[in-house]
Amino acid sequence: CPNGYAGLFLSEDGRQYQAIYGNEEEAMNGRCELQAVVASLRYLTVPCEVSVISDSQYVVNGINLWVKQWAANGWKKMDRKPVANLDLWMELLQQMQVHQVHATWVKGHQNGVCPGNELVDYLASSASAMPTEFERLWD
Repeated sequence: CPNGYAGLFLSEDGRQYQAIYGNEEEAMNGRCELQAVVASLRYLTVPCEVSVISDSQYVVNGINLWVKQWAANGWKKMDRKPVANLDLWMELLQQMQVHQVHATWVKGHQNGVCPGNELVDYLASSASAMPTEFERLWD
């Protein structure tokens, strides 16, 4: 989605959910994928264990492999170039100090294989048409 993002909260039994969705003016795909995670974590009011399931390898690898290393390297990548979307990665790292966050990659757009992924894709597409700087929690 050009500038829409969405995240989905599922209850432990998987029967209840809430979604966060919104948009950010002129954001690109990777930023929107990351914004979905960060915006979702903002809504948590107590420390918890969070399973992020995403079709974005950028987000999954960032959470599981890169973000702590980037912080230790002064927010530089292995090639010494600055980390893109630094504001969101820094906020994510702060959230990871409160919550236990781990991420799993799923292949996107697989019709019925991962219904939650299809729902957030739909919400992100819808949110991209909303006025800029829009964010909402829906249940």
